[in-house]
Amino acid sequence: LEGLSFNKKNTSYDIYEILPKDYKIMFLPSLGEVGSFISIIEEKIIFIDGDILTPRGLLSLAHEVGHFQDFSKLSDRDFKIFVLSASLLRTSVDYLVDFSKDDIENISENTLRRERNAWAFALHDLRHFFDDLGIKQKDVYTYIHKSSLKTYSDSINEIIDKKESNK
Repeated sequence: LEGLSFNKKNTSYDIYEILPKDYKIMFLPSLGEVGSFISIIEEKIIFIDGDILTPRGLLSLAHEVGHFQDFSKLSDRDFKIFVLSASLLRTSVDYLVDFSKDDIENISENTLRRERNAWAFALHDLRHFFDDLGIKQKDVYTYIHKSSLKTYSDSINEIIDKKESNK
């Protein structure tokens, strides 16, 4: 994607006014369960797991751009902590069982805060266009809470359940 912008009266949304020009955006419907994500450690690429021409694709893109905005405010240390935390929660449930309850709570809280920040950014930037794009606010909140944030919550609950059963 080399450009994406929306205009409505005095409101506009231009993806490359938010992202630096060296970022690439790729749409890969084959990502499947991996879902959309942003890679900013070595490559500057946003991967979207759907079609940009759907409300879900646009929301996913705005969410990942929200991560970029959020990350740009973090120190290097805090950014690395987030990347590690999110990776562990999504892929290493068994490994995290060995962490203390406080560590698990801190990792979970940090990750969920960053996810909510990215969604808040997406909603703030796209809400003016919901009607024109055929996006219902109720459906957006359902998608965010029942799909996106639920993935992390499910991992957290799985870790806690395993930790409790190992006592």
